[in-house]
Amino acid sequence: MGIRGGGVFKTLFEEDEVLELAEGEKKQGRDAELLAGRNELILRRFVYIGTNRPDMKYEFVVKELVRTFYLSDYTIGKIIEENRDVLQRIRKEPLDAKALREKYQDYVWR
Repeated sequence: MGIRGGGVFKTLFEEDEVLELAEGEKKQGRDAELLAGRNELILRRFVYIGTNRPDMKYEFVVKELVRTFYLSDYTIGKIIEENRDVLQRIRKEPLDAKALREKYQDYVWR
């Protein structure tokens, strides 16, 4: 199974036709595993920022997450609310910046 989007790439860069969904063709939903991974990263950042910047209010932490993940504040808040169990688990784990840097290399963990 190939990576989704190959047809779009081919149409955009190799063909001169416009890409349209065939009649009755549906877009597939999001991959639950990818969403869970994204949400865990958001929650880890939430806990990390909140722990290392105790002077920051909730609204500012959420704004930072909005800027980082290009999601709305509503979506960030929903992720936080719907994953309280994950937040509790993350909160109990030691906050080791080195381990976080290794696991999530694209983000700054100081």
